[in-house]
Amino acid sequence: MYIFLTTIVIILFMTFIFEVNKKKFYKLKKNLEFVISLPGASIFSSLVDSLQIACNYKELINCIDAVTKKYGNLTRFILGTDIFVVLTKPEDYKLVLTNVNGNYKSSVTQTWKAILGDGIIRASGASHKLRRKIIHPLMNIKYLSEYITYFDSNLCMDILEKNVDGPMFDLKPYIEQYAFNIFLVTTVGIQGIANKDGLDILHKQKELFKDAYSKVIKPWLRLNWIFSLTGNRKQMCIAEKTLIDFIYNISPRKSENYTALQRNNYNMTIFQELKPIFNNYWDRVEEIRANVSNKSCDVSYENFLDDIRNFFAAIQNTITEATSFIMLMLAIHTDVQEKLRQEILVTFNNDKIAQRLLNMPYLNMVFQETLRLFPIVPIISRQLTEDIKLESCTLPEGCYVMIPIFAIHRNPKYWYKPLEFIPERFSSTHCRYTYIPFGMGLRDCVGQKYAFLIVATIIVNLLRRYRFVTVGNLNNIKTTADIVLRPQHVKMSITRI
Repeated sequence: MYIFLTTIVIILFMTFIFEVNKKKFYKLKKNLEFVISLPGASIFSSLVDSLQIACNYKELINCIDAVTKKYGNLTRFILGTDIFVVLTKPEDYKLVLTNVNGNYKSSVTQTWKAILGDGIIRASGASHKLRRKIIHPLMNIKYLSEYITYFDSNLCMDILEKNVDGPMFDLKPYIEQYAFNIFLVTTVGIQGIANKDGLDILHKQKELFKDAYSKVIKPWLRLNWIFSLTGNRKQMCIAEKTLIDFIYNISPRKSENYTALQRNNYNMTIFQELKPIFNNYWDRVEEIRANVSNKSCDVSYENFLDDIRNFFAAIQNTITEATSFIMLMLAIHTDVQEKLRQEILVTFNNDKIAQRLLNMPYLNMVFQETLRLFPIVPIISRQLTEDIKLESCTLPEGCYVMIPIFAIHRNPKYWYKPLEFIPERFSSTHCRYTYIPFGMGLRDCVGQKYAFLIVATIIVNLLRRYRFVTVGNLNNIKTTADIVLRPQHVKMSITRI
């Protein structure tokens, strides 16, 4: 065991040497001295914990939670070759997330590049600011209300009919397919994709998520020659190319792409009456180009494709996992399910879903309480581009900051009975900075209203037609994480209303 640990430490050290050049040495030394001065376990103990996480990826969230409980609001955490300053005090992480110098993500998300390229989720500085300025207006209610008709599809509900009064089944694959179709319709104006093609694309994306996460917790895999020894490199290259080709083919900017899709048997139909999000996006890019000669204010076609790829990853995973967690909560807490069903019946009767979704208080409570317990993005990370002064200390330029949303959302200091599912807690006001499932500040999620409307539509349509029941309780829910938080199983049985 000692030899094994020694070997792993040597590999970590080698990886560390490869990644750090001499120009960064003195800044790194200053940051290390600061981080080591913080409360926390010994460096050796932290390295051992890091290796345990590398051997069992499910331990990450639990380890961070344990560290914050033991050492308080300001501590340190080693993940791979990176040492993070961990902040759980709302006043502290608010200062970071609302400060332009806490806006940088490119370095801490380097391993995500195969999934996201240089899209808006990873972009930093002027490029991120410009692209956010373009996308943000397209996510307001004025635009989103145009898509409600497409959200309000009975496709998912109709497919579930075969499971009525049958044994327990996994709901998640049905949600995945629905989310995939909604993404295609609303963002690029295409409807309908052959099931096996869609499933293959979703499978390839999951592989890339797992690969990116593995490289975070096992930094030696960032070295190509070591990664090649695992036998996964070729598989990941194929997955990345498949996803990039798919995004290129669905891009709404080139009509010949649709011909390519037909040749590749994707069986898609183009919506003529809908102005997709990324058509509006590109119109705005061309408008900016016409009025600004500064090349730094440009968005390339590669940036455009990467942003579509980012929306695909964010929308697909957020909708699938958020809906899955909510349905689990409702299937466990049948009293909450019935109360929500009554609100749905009173609100809609037999009408189509429209903007009334935003005026359903109990639905909003259920949504918020589920994301409090199960934030889809459980951790936020940043690298500071300048010093940021907190009440207790000054965070130095270049240091890595971690904000563990999962731990904050379950902190008894901020929440009454934090491990229980109590939607009514959101009937009254609470500190807005202790509830951050979509982040906050300069990089909060631009698509959070879009995600809510889709998830709410699915939930409403499901509850209008079926009752859901599962076995076990909240403590039985097993989660896994590969950048996003996921339920391991979403098994339940259904009966018709």
